Amino acid sequence: KRLNLSMQEFRRRRDEAQRDECFHCKGSTFLFQVRCSCGKKEVSCVWHADSLCECALSKRILEERFSEEEMKDLLAEEKARADAPKEWSIRSEELLRGEGESVPSVKALQQQLVEGETMVRTSPLIQLKMAELRSVVDACKQWSSKAQKLKSSLA
Repeated sequence: KRLNLSMQEFRRRRDEAQRDECFHCKGSTFLFQVRCSCGKKEVSCVWHADSLCECALSKRILEERFSEEEMKDLLAEEKARADAPKEWSIRSEELLRGEGESVPSVKALQQQLVEGETMVRTSPLIQLKMAELRSVVDACKQWSSKAQKLKSSLA
């Protein structure tokens, strides 16, 4: 028998019972847990379901924290989050090299800096790229300021 609980129902049951580890190996039952319909308070991991109690295996209930679709969505989100620093680094390198445009705009560089701030703690590589981007943006601002002054003096 298989029981697919809603997230809230699963959490409510878990919070009430405070049973989130296998009675046998003490491993986490965060994603899946097995209980018996006989009412035994203990839960087990899937590997120790057969030793949960003396009842027939057909009385065991597999409880899933997430449906298969929810799990796929969570994995996709985590993969995107894990890949974000690498993708940001590639985009930064392309901007700094001027790929795609002959000269990247200051606005594009500044937007890349803002995006990098959200992941600056994720890796030393991001920190290095951020420093490089900042120095380029600062240089652009200085050149822009000098150009404005020159333009004003000529007017």
